[in-house]
Amino acid sequence: MRESLRNTAVWGYWKDVKRYAEGTKKANSGWFEALTDETGWSWTIPRHNGTTSIGFVMHQNASNTKKGTVMADGKKPTLTEHYLDQLQFVPGAKELVGENGKMIPGSIKSAADYSYSASRYSGDHFRIVGDAANFVDPFFSSGVHIAMTGALSAALTICASIKSEVAEETAQEWHDTKVGIAHTRFLFVVLGAYQKMHLQAYPILSDVNAKNFDEAFKMFRPVIYGLADSSKELTDAKVQEMMDTCRSFFDPYVNEEHVKAVRQRYGTEVIQMESPVLGRQKIKDLVKDDADAERVLNKYDVLRVFSDDVEATHMGRDPLLGYIATVKRGELGLTKVVAEEVRVSDAQAK
Repeated sequence: MRESLRNTAVWGYWKDVKRYAEGTKKANSGWFEALTDETGWSWTIPRHNGTTSIGFVMHQNASNTKKGTVMADGKKPTLTEHYLDQLQFVPGAKELVGENGKMIPGSIKSAADYSYSASRYSGDHFRIVGDAANFVDPFFSSGVHIAMTGALSAALTICASIKSEVAEETAQEWHDTKVGIAHTRFLFVVLGAYQKMHLQAYPILSDVNAKNFDEAFKMFRPVIYGLADSSKELTDAKVQEMMDTCRSFFDPYVNEEHVKAVRQRYGTEVIQMESPVLGRQKIKDLVKDDADAERVLNKYDVLRVFSDDVEATHMGRDPLLGYIATVKRGELGLTKVVAEEVRVSDAQAK
């Protein structure tokens, strides 16, 4: 279990709730907002049958404190009372509920202890993918993305093992590392977002696998920590800096208009996915006091690190444990990287 994300979710279903951004291209999108008391966040998601799911997520410590509060009648709140009490902290969701919204009786549910990681993701004649392997948090709904990354990794390593391209033990290690990297990257995105909501007051170093961290951010390490940093020790400072960097991944204020403007002012190369990671300091030096451009370039920097997870064919761009993935229909597998290719890849990363 991950102590830093030991969250509790409580949710219920409603009728006659207004739709967010009705009449626009964003109509029927979910509405998400942080609780104004800074204890968590909420979702308001329209469903296919006309009902709406409204839920709240907060750390178990905050949830237990609220549930333990004695009410005016001298009793502690029921789950439903606790749930309805959270509406006071979400003005956006409350506005969507309006005067006509009605909670469906008996629809309140709760779940906890859902942020976890399996001790390994492979073994003799099996691979683990998706939520069976690891679940970070419902924030950003990364489950399908990570499940597809894990499924492709499983297919690659199974094919490689069957074709004797690698020993089965090596195939297992490749899959364990690849899935661990994908989860580690998203873990940092989620933790960075939580921290921005002033929620992350819990120790997180113990929840991070040092090996996965090193592999997940190998492209970033020389830029962020400096070429002289050869220490493999994972410190609070390194964790914090990487969280600050990864926070840009889901920056909601970066849209196509911002990207177009940056392309015109600074050229196409700075926003190409194939371009090298710039790093925060180099970006600041490049854009000076152009805050919009800085946000765009910070986001693209992080997107480059995630690119081999986001784009299936990119999984074959960078070597992992000395093997490169062959991502081509009918030829899935792993190919040993020659020493020269490794040196070129390392040089590009730096």
